[in-house]
Amino acid sequence: MKRIRTTFLRWVFFCALHAGALLIILGVALFLEARNMLPNPFGLAFSVLGVPLLLTPIFGWGWSELYVWWYNDRIPSHYCRTCGYDLTGNVSGVCPECGDPVV
Repeated sequence: MKRIRTTFLRWVFFCALHAGALLIILGVALFLEARNMLPNPFGLAFSVLGVPLLLTPIFGWGWSELYVWWYNDRIPSHYCRTCGYDLTGNVSGVCPECGDPVV
């Protein structure tokens, strides 16, 4: 179950990162278009729209990094980081459930 959850979190992070990059590009394009192409009142309106579009993915990325750090910090050291198997008493250095090396 934990492996599925970890894989899902990685997938969510991957999608969020790419969506954030797209929003940053869109925000920069709107900001630059507003500064160079449109009259002042419209430029201000697009700047007000463009700046939140720039900041949203940055805050989203920071929030997801904080969550992944917090989630990984909650896993006790005697559990496998990949599948969550209890490794108490294991001396082989390899998780018997998933085969990953024990750190």
